[in-house]
Amino acid sequence: SKVFQVVEPKDKESLLRLLRTRELHVTDAEVLAVARELDGLAVVDDEVARKTAKVYGIAYVGTSYVLVRAVSEGIITRDRARQVVNEMISAGWRCSIESYAKIMEVLEKA
Repeated sequence: SKVFQVVEPKDKESLLRLLRTRELHVTDAEVLAVARELDGLAVVDDEVARKTAKVYGIAYVGTSYVLVRAVSEGIITRDRARQVVNEMISAGWRCSIESYAKIMEVLEKA
């Protein structure tokens, strides 16, 4: 079974409404639009995207949740999840020291 599938939003009006949100990136707007259309879960880390999801009633989680869930379901190992977090940070993903410590703690318990 497929865990992820790449799709584009079909409801262009909904996407355009989301795009009117100040400082919301196009990719985050697309993620939110698709999650809304499919009654799914948006994976967003950006604070503006999370606030927008709340306003529109769109369920969301962060990337770290996906990694913890993947570990707890045996899809990836704890070591691989830690490596992914570190690679994301190296690639520019912003994460406070406190958040990093919490992610590592939760991964250890997953």
